[in-house]
Amino acid sequence: MHIFVSRDLVLGATMPAMAVTVIVYLTFRLIKN
Repeated sequence: MHIFVSRDLVLGATMPAMAVTVIVYLTFRLIKN
């Protein structure tokens, strides 16, 4: 049970983190150019 819960929490935290990283990366590219 705990493994599945942890996996869901990791996915729930990783997906938004990846989205934020992409947004920040694109923002920095726009600022540099």
